Amino acid sequence: MTPIRVLVVDADALARRALRDLLANVEGLEVCATAGNIVAGVVAVAEHDIDVVLMDARLGCDERLSAIRRIHEARSNARVLILSTSDDHELGLRALRDNAAGFLSKDVHLDALGRIVHSLARGEVVITRAMTATVIAEMRTLGPRRITATRGLSTVG
Repeated sequence: MTPIRVLVVDADALARRALRDLLANVEGLEVCATAGNIVAGVVAVAEHDIDVVLMDARLGCDERLSAIRRIHEARSNARVLILSTSDDHELGLRALRDNAAGFLSKDVHLDALGRIVHSLARGEVVITRAMTATVIAEMRTLGPRRITATRGLSTVG
């Protein structure tokens, strides 16, 4: 089985290393690269044929959201998970609108992170349970004709 190729993008070197080390022990995952900023992250996506990107939300809203687009330009099927120190649902909605595959608070259980990356690679969307109500309310504002079935939705926490 081909491993899921992962990239960690976080301005905090300690956080990058912790995520890399944690995911290195998960079967079926290969952390191919880490990056301290979005520019290096976008380059790494193309260089390493990345499947899943874990991206820190603190990298700057406009840059981060445009980076999701640039990541998809570099590798159209790459899945981007935004990790935040807060449970900011508005930020999560913006990221999902910009085609992120998920939004989670960094207080996610560490032993669940490997399963989350596997879920993302299968095409599922991953959000916190607390954010589910916000997403549903947002979908309802779009009207019934705009709501389509999601292939998979995983909730955490």
